[in-house]
Amino acid sequence: MKNIRLNYTIVGSFVIAVLVCMVIAVALLTGRTGATDEYYAVYENVTGIKFGTRVLYEGFPIGQVEKVNPVETDGRVRFRVDMSITEGWKVPTDSTAEIVSSGLLAAVTVNLHAGKNSDLLKPGAKIDSIEGANLLQSVSDLARDVRQLTETDIKPMIAKISGAFAGFTDILGENGSSMAKDVQAMVQNLSNSTPQIIDNIERFSANLDHPPSSSTNY
Repeated sequence: MKNIRLNYTIVGSFVIAVLVCMVIAVALLTGRTGATDEYYAVYENVTGIKFGTRVLYEGFPIGQVEKVNPVETDGRVRFRVDMSITEGWKVPTDSTAEIVSSGLLAAVTVNLHAGKNSDLLKPGAKIDSIEGANLLQSVSDLARDVRQLTETDIKPMIAKISGAFAGFTDILGENGSSMAKDVQAMVQNLSNSTPQIIDNIERFSANLDHPPSSSTNY
């Protein structure tokens, strides 16, 4: 009986130790290892921002996002992002909070750019915000522009080139005719493939922006 109780005690202690280590690891990763001060910023777009999103100070982790709430200002809906950062952290009054991502597949973070003023914001104050660039939307817009360029400029130009090669067939002779036909076929293949390439780019962008298993949390 004593051996069974001893085994339960050992296993229970091990589980508790693992849980404590996990809590400490999460706290270190999010920048929350003690008391915190609250600040907030307001954005028009909060794609990728949710509870637990890391808050950085010039790239250094100092806290996390606590909540995101919609607020109406001057008839427009914007979003208030409440952040908790390390207690006593000095935030100059002219600092800015920008939503950033280091790449298409990288996690979104809120990065505080240090201001130069000697005056500091008090806990609970608003930090001026900088809207983050939507990389996925930029890719989609680029694909749309390329498609429009293809329809209005590239296709007519390819048609003219193809017609010009067809006109040179008689002048160039048998060998020249064969070469002209090969070039014409290559140009035609390029013309036919361009819309499919653009579609692939747009589908790739859409899949990144709305992955099948993703969910939005506030």
